[in-house]
Amino acid sequence: MIKAKKYVPLGVSVMALQWTGDNIKEVLDFIGTESLSQNNDAEGSIWISVTSKVSRICRIGDYITLRASSGLGVTDGGVFGQFFEEVDHNKCNATLCESRYLGPER
Repeated sequence: MIKAKKYVPLGVSVMALQWTGDNIKEVLDFIGTESLSQNNDAEGSIWISVTSKVSRICRIGDYITLRASSGLGVTDGGVFGQFFEEVDHNKCNATLCESRYLGPER
C-alpha cells in the first residue's frame, strides 16, 4: 500500500503522493473526489483540479503535492527529488520537525 509521505524543499514542507497508475484509492484519499478527473488516455494520466478554473495533468511517476500556502499542485517525477527530500521524523529533532510540519498526515 502506498501512502503519502512528507517532503521538504528548503525548509518549507509539502505533503506529496506519487501517482503510480494503480493507486487511485490513495489519490482519492489524499485529494478528495472533487479534485480528480480521470483521463482515459493510454498512458494512465489523470487530471488534478488545482483551482476551480485550473487543472494540471498528472502522469505516472509525477507527484501530487499539497502546500499550506498554495494548495494542490503537480510536480514532474523526474525533478521532484531535486527539490524535495522526505522528512524522517525518527531522525530529526523536535524543533526542526515542528518548523517544517504542515499538518496532520492524511
